[in-house]
Amino acid sequence: MGRHKKSIERPCMPDVKYNSKVVTKFVSRMMLDGKKATCTKIIYEAMDKLKAKTDKDPLEVLLKALDNVKPVVEVKSRRVGGATYQVPVEIRDARREALAMRWIIDAARSRSGHGMADTLASELLDAYNNMLETASIVITACGSVDGEMLTEKFKAFVEKIDNRNPAVLETVFVTKADEIRYFKEEMDVNQAKLVIGLRAGMENSNDDYFAYRVMTDIFGGGPYSRLFLNVREKMSLCYYCGARLIREKGVILIQSGIEEENYEKALGEILNQLDIMKKGEFTDEDFNSSIIALCDAFKGVEDSPVAVCNFYSSQEFDEEIISGEEFAKRISAVTREQVIECARKVTVDTVYLLKGEAENND
Repeated sequence: MGRHKKSIERPCMPDVKYNSKVVTKFVSRMMLDGKKATCTKIIYEAMDKLKAKTDKDPLEVLLKALDNVKPVVEVKSRRVGGATYQVPVEIRDARREALAMRWIIDAARSRSGHGMADTLASELLDAYNNMLETASIVITACGSVDGEMLTEKFKAFVEKIDNRNPAVLETVFVTKADEIRYFKEEMDVNQAKLVIGLRAGMENSNDDYFAYRVMTDIFGGGPYSRLFLNVREKMSLCYYCGARLIREKGVILIQSGIEEENYEKALGEILNQLDIMKKGEFTDEDFNSSIIALCDAFKGVEDSPVAVCNFYSSQEFDEEIISGEEFAKRISAVTREQVIECARKVTVDTVYLLKGEAENND
């Protein structure tokens, strides 16, 4: 049983004017001394000003402004082996929204102006415009679409944005882990989770990508993989176990669901399978099964419009955009020697265990 009392989520009714729960939450966040009617009036006035300045739906502007301000991760302290580490943690959606509202309201209150409605409207407009000025915009169209017409409309839209200066995205690749970091956390869960982070050895997202993709797939990509056949099926050390290559960061993530008492055995066997990959002791059947499965998957990306959009959108930051057929062709060209060479570059960076809380017998 958990040691912390779980908070009860109170029901939230949509506001009367925009029929939006977000507006209701915004009123509650902004309210002081129980003056709900006053806050509601201020927010409605601010949204009227937004409509006059942008000629757009003010609720849409509000939602996009919040999305632009919402944080993705926050840093929390974790004590491990006598040392305290600052660990980035993904933020829950509800907290992201609450933080964005709090920051916008605080900024509006500290801003000089003729009244709270004016400063709030200005702050929301700045947050909304900042997204349009700095965001990278990608449009993917699939089907019977007039490409030239779509391009012209998009250009006309972009030309209306003042100070358009898209942010330049740059990823720092760490090719090698200096030491293995171990983290353990407790939560009110029945099944433990073991996650292992590996540094692939990639210097950029295109560095031997197709060979790394095949290597990761043989290692833990499907029901034919080393992790599935050995750690899960043969040794029954986990409920599931798989590996995924995150190309954009040059890391490989292994995730498995285990019983807590199998932690040491599961971790040892997963690392043993990685050593087998480095030694090239996987079979030709392992290699061929992976090539066939990956080629079939890439050739099938054009089976549905949604799959097509997702496939091409995922390449937006790549140096070149290629078709599923070309992906399959490059996968087929990968050799065993390339796979072994990639595996030998892999180093273990982080081992994380999420386990159930110890029962309180008091």
